[in-house]
Amino acid sequence: MDKLHNPLTSFDRNISKLNSDSNLGALGTIEAYISSINRIPIITYEQEIELFKKFHDDGI
Repeated sequence: MDKLHNPLTSFDRNISKLNSDSNLGALGTIEAYISSINRIPIITYEQEIELFKKFHDDGI
């Protein structure tokens, strides 16, 4: 699979971004929370299916 289209790579980057954002637990307002989560890209339907298959087959 081409690394540019690997949904797992994109997913890992998103999780890494979440983990590195130390203020997520103490944002204070709903507006700050929504602003924070809107910076995280949503995976496509195809990427979700591919991740499911990889998880199901490989147990990642």
